Amino acid sequence: MQINVQQHEPETNRNRQCACFNLRATTRAVTQAFDAVLAPSGLTISQYTLLSVLAMQGPATINEIAAWLRMDATTLTRGLKPLIKEKLLVSTPGDDQRTRRVAITKAGHRTLEQARLLWQTLQAKIVEGMGQERFETFLKDLRLVASLAHE
Repeated sequence: MQINVQQHEPETNRNRQCACFNLRATTRAVTQAFDAVLAPSGLTISQYTLLSVLAMQGPATINEIAAWLRMDATTLTRGLKPLIKEKLLVSTPGDDQRTRRVAITKAGHRTLEQARLLWQTLQAKIVEGMGQERFETFLKDLRLVASLAHE
């Protein structure tokens, strides 16, 4: 069997052009950086995001939160458990027995405010490094990619 080398592009070259590969690699790098910055608060960037969303949106069902964050409910539930255990969030029965409503507590608001100061340091560095206009275009491009992938 003879293999035509030109027909079989090396995987590394293909990965460099793959939207998903590049987004995931970038996401891992940014997540690690934010996790390191937030470490003194005791939160990860995923936990910070959950607290931020609930602080902005108010109490919500797990399915509502999952939809906002484009996550599956099972993964979200696993992410909520440590925050509920630490009493940063509270989970109460929803309108029927199948749903739960999650809300941020006073302790959650205090932790979020402390963490926000840490978060702002890296966020400002990224925005400053890219420039405000480029950063805003970057966010629009990310939303476009998500929309195109979702169609």
